[in-house]
Amino acid sequence: MCSICAISSSGNSRETLTDLVKLIFSGENRGNESIGAAAYNGKFVCAKRMGVNLDALGYDLLRSMGDAGISAGVGQTRYSTSGQSDIDHAQPFTIKGKSEFVINHNGTVANAQELVKKHGLPVKTHSDTEALGQLIAGYSDIETGIREASKDAIGGWNLSLLEPDGTIYVFRDPMGFSPLFYQQDEEGFTAASEDSALFAVGRFAPERVEPGELLVVREGRSERRRLVKPTLTECPFEPAYFMKTGSTYRDDLVHDIRRDIGWILGKREGLRGDDVVVMPILESGRYYAEGLADAADLEYAEGLMKNRGKRVYMHPDERAKIGGTWNRQDWAALKHVPLPPVVRGKRLIVTDDSIVRGDTTRVVTKNLRTAGAAEVHWRIGFPPVKWGCIYKMDHQKRSELIAARAQDAHAHTERYVTRFVGADSVHYPTWAEVRSVLESNEDFGRDNHCTACFTGKYPTRVPEEARRAIE
Repeated sequence: MCSICAISSSGNSRETLTDLVKLIFSGENRGNESIGAAAYNGKFVCAKRMGVNLDALGYDLLRSMGDAGISAGVGQTRYSTSGQSDIDHAQPFTIKGKSEFVINHNGTVANAQELVKKHGLPVKTHSDTEALGQLIAGYSDIETGIREASKDAIGGWNLSLLEPDGTIYVFRDPMGFSPLFYQQDEEGFTAASEDSALFAVGRFAPERVEPGELLVVREGRSERRRLVKPTLTECPFEPAYFMKTGSTYRDDLVHDIRRDIGWILGKREGLRGDDVVVMPILESGRYYAEGLADAADLEYAEGLMKNRGKRVYMHPDERAKIGGTWNRQDWAALKHVPLPPVVRGKRLIVTDDSIVRGDTTRVVTKNLRTAGAAEVHWRIGFPPVKWGCIYKMDHQKRSELIAARAQDAHAHTERYVTRFVGADSVHYPTWAEVRSVLESNEDFGRDNHCTACFTGKYPTRVPEEARRAIE
């Protein structure tokens, strides 16, 4: 999972360069391992850095482009689901074949190595993005390359590409696993993974890029082309966890979606009493907690201090980069710090968007008890994750998933997870309950979400290289 963005105007300006950097920064929630951009102002420049140092990236671009600014640019923030977490795998990638371009990619190409072998692609890294770019570059032009790649590539692959002449291509994969928005107006063209990123640069009337749709942009003007027949299969983990709360999903604000799911949880909440407090894991658990507290008529409080920084779920591997000694549990303890005056003596209902591996939940439960909580009960906004994701998320190994372990042990999921995390209870919503919220807008149809991670029913074939997701 990553963020991508693009911007194009009719002439060079510092404002266009500034807006490109703002768009990249606004996608930090979707990835913070590395950032990168490519820009055009008569010359063509690519820059990328590990971490999210926007000042440094902006300086790199400004130093290269000069005071004239830019007329076109694309950018990305990365959270790795394929390839290593290093500068060689940071995006954008420069691709040279029958066509030449830089490529940014949001998603996972599940059969990347299969494509490398089948087409003899000249890749230098283990990146699925590079493989996809080389596949596209093997055709006479980018549009043909994307169309043909759609026949072979399995997974999620939203793209922003920039040619050396400043032409931009923005594409949403035919299944629409991840969101993608754009705005065309008198000032030019802007695109980003979430519409809230467009709000940040003063574009307040965005439209969705439809699945299978390609936008070709030259000098600030775009053409829409339906390139591939769509099969809408959106990822419900987007509104549950990944998207910013100020973004929209199927025309509803994400924070309203989470609040509505929390309301459903609250309507079946059995805990009552003056000592019961509903509190969220910040930030993604906040609106679940608000909805639950309102529905159950319980006190709401924020009893965990959040240290801003890494999303623990998105940590690239089991070892952090501080001397190689920190792991996910260490980051979780640092990120979510209990406030004893709020939690002491209370029966806590703690809300979170999901439980994937259980690391964060376990650490927070232990620390809340140490801080004086009488009981710790978890209420989760997403069904139990029992299968790996091969399309976009970083829970690809089924063996790491706590709910999968429960299933393999033929145990009751909620009771098994409760014991593992050391809580007094854990409750999840059903998919039917979550779907009633996500598919409430009939304009988008029904039964068009990917349910692979909690049903095991994958909407595509599972490539051999991705078998660990289901075994």
